[in-house]
Amino acid sequence: MVRKIWYGILILVTVYLEIMYDSSWLLSLLAFELLLAMVMFLLSWYLRMHVRVWLDMKIPVAQKNESFPLELHLENTGHFPVSDVHVVIGYENKYGHYRERRVLDESIGSMGQKTVMLHTASEYCGNIRFFLPRVCVWDYLHLFGRKLKCTSTLSVNVLPDIRPVPVEVSVRTRNFPVEGDEYEKEQSGDDPSEIFQIREFRPGDRIQRVHWKMSARMEEMMTKEYSMPRGCKILFLLDGRQKEESLEKMDAFLASAASLSFSMLEAGCLHVAAWYDDSAGRVMRHCIQREQDIYEMLDFLMTAPVYGQEYDIRAAYHSHYPEGVYSTVLYLDTEGNLECNGERTGFSGAGNTGPGLSGFVLEV
Repeated sequence: MVRKIWYGILILVTVYLEIMYDSSWLLSLLAFELLLAMVMFLLSWYLRMHVRVWLDMKIPVAQKNESFPLELHLENTGHFPVSDVHVVIGYENKYGHYRERRVLDESIGSMGQKTVMLHTASEYCGNIRFFLPRVCVWDYLHLFGRKLKCTSTLSVNVLPDIRPVPVEVSVRTRNFPVEGDEYEKEQSGDDPSEIFQIREFRPGDRIQRVHWKMSARMEEMMTKEYSMPRGCKILFLLDGRQKEESLEKMDAFLASAASLSFSMLEAGCLHVAAWYDDSAGRVMRHCIQREQDIYEMLDFLMTAPVYGQEYDIRAAYHSHYPEGVYSTVLYLDTEGNLECNGERTGFSGAGNTGPGLSGFVLEV
C-alpha cells in the first residue's frame, strides 16, 4: 500500500510538471509511468496463475523439544521469474489452540521450483497442524499483490517423552488364564494345545503328563510341560476428556499413557488400551503386544477429536466389548488420576508439570 501511494504521488508530480512546463519529455515520462503500472497490474495476475505453494514433511513424526524439518515447496510454471512470494506459515496444537506464525519472502526463477527447509520444535506433545493462512505474489515493483488460495495443511505428531515406571506383576495377573495364538517363551502353563518342553520326570509331576512314546524311546520317564497362552491380561482405559483447554494437562496425559504402557510391556504385561473416539461415537481399543503398538496407540489418541462432555468409558467399554475379561483394569484421566481396579494410586503424572514418577511403583 505504501508503494502504491508513493507511486501515485510520483504520477501526480509528473502531471503537475507537465502542466507547468508543457514538455513532450514529461508527457512521455507520464505515459511510461502509467503504462508501467498497467503492465505490473497484469503481470501480478499472470504470476498468481503460475505460482503454487505447498507444505511437506518426509516423516510427519517428531520428538518433543527436538528440532524437526519442514519443507516449503514453491513452484513457478510461468516464463517470468517471481521476485517475491510472501508466505505466512501458521501452526497450532489441537489441545490448546496455541498458534504461532512465521513469515517468509522468497523468489522463484522462471519455470523453476524451490524448496525451503524450515526447522521448528514443540515444547508440548500432541498433534500439530501446519497451514498457510496467507500467500501473496507481488509484481516486480511491489505495487500489486495477489493472494493465493492455499489449502495445503500438514499434521505432525509430536511424541511425548517416555519415562520408565517400576512395575510389579502380581501372581493373579501372571497366572491369569487367557486365550491367544502366541505363547510365552520363558514360562510354562496349562494349555494342552501347545507343548512348552519335554523334560525328565521329577517327583511331584502328574502322571497324566508323562510322554509315553518319548519315555519308551529314551528308556526313562519323560514328562510334558504345557505352554501358557500369550494374551492381553490388563485393560488400560484412557479418559481423554478435556474439561478445559490445557496443553500442560494433555501433555502429561499422553506422556503418562505412553510411559505406563511401555513399562507394562517391558514387564511382559500385554494389555489392551481403550479410549473414546468422538468422531466414531464409540470406544476404540488397541492391543499392545510390541513397542510399535504403543506408537500406533499414540497416533490414534493424538488424531482423535477433542471432546469435553461427560462419558463413562468403563461402562461403554464393557457394553461394546462384553467378552473381555482381565485380571487388572487401569484407568487414567487428563487430571492425572490413575486407578487400579477402582482404587486410586499414588501416581503423579509423567508430563512437564507435577513431581513426576519418583518413588512410584505400579502394581498390576
